[in-house]
Amino acid sequence: ALRPMQNAYTVFNQVIDLTTAAKAGQVDGMPVCDRNPTGQWFAGDIIADPYTIPIAPDAAQGTYTLISGMYNPATGERLEMRAADGTVIGTEAAIATIEVQ
Repeated sequence: ALRPMQNAYTVFNQVIDLTTAAKAGQVDGMPVCDRNPTGQWFAGDIIADPYTIPIAPDAAQGTYTLISGMYNPATGERLEMRAADGTVIGTEAAIATIEVQ
């Protein structure tokens, strides 16, 4: 966190095909299994928050991208991500490429 957060945001993790927007898997949750809500974060905190994302049994084989971000569960509005200079760079981060077979 760059500064204390005012809201308790929910983390989203999605395995998606960026070309077709098909979703092979998704898991959302409060950070660290509800034990470290964002409203308790301080500037400079680095939070390890692992997730297991189940892949849908009917997901098509192919290349997917793991994306992650945060949203306000009361409104559904996604939290903006910013570069070091403060420029908004989106509402999700591409974390990895995943092959579904």
